[in-house]
Amino acid sequence: MGFYFNALLPFVVFLGEILAGPSQHCTCPCQQRVELPKDLLDCVNIKSVKTRGWMNTDQNHMFADDLKRYVYFTGFEKQRNQNQNANWRLYTKPSYNKSYAIRSRWMLEFLFASKDDTRNTFSRYVLSWKKDYLEIPEEGYWQFIPAGKNQYRIRNTWSGEYLYVDQDNHYQVKGTKRPYTYRHMNYSPKPQGVDADLFEVLKCVNK
Repeated sequence: MGFYFNALLPFVVFLGEILAGPSQHCTCPCQQRVELPKDLLDCVNIKSVKTRGWMNTDQNHMFADDLKRYVYFTGFEKQRNQNQNANWRLYTKPSYNKSYAIRSRWMLEFLFASKDDTRNTFSRYVLSWKKDYLEIPEEGYWQFIPAGKNQYRIRNTWSGEYLYVDQDNHYQVKGTKRPYTYRHMNYSPKPQGVDADLFEVLKCVNK
């Protein structure tokens, strides 16, 4: 496993078969984060307020180095129970201080904001981690910041950057948008729309 994981070994706990430990890179003022209801952890759908669709792993299209997979948000989609790629699981323990790893239930890969893959000066790629499905990347912890009306902003613990849905399409899948994190730490990406960084976290249908 990677060097960072060995460094965290004294803090490692087992979650079933998943190796997980607290992130050491919380560079943001994290005081507003909340603990999510425990009945959500096993299976959630993450809905974009902007597109009214769901976060998916792209099972058919890899990122450039074949160790990472694209993630996208659908457009308006009612039938989320028919889309297994929209199901995610959250991992946490009290010692993680209200930070969560977000793992695809279908592809068994963790969501992360890649420190090595910046799109431009304003945004960072958000992908899922194929390299080792038992290992949570250090950039793979997230915090949920209440934004009213059962909505949240989702902030990457490692970078302090907010997840948002871009105006650009995910060209590999028609009618979808790509998520990124906004590299102006702790600020919302206003040029992408007022709802670009707002999300609902809902319990999966039939779970």
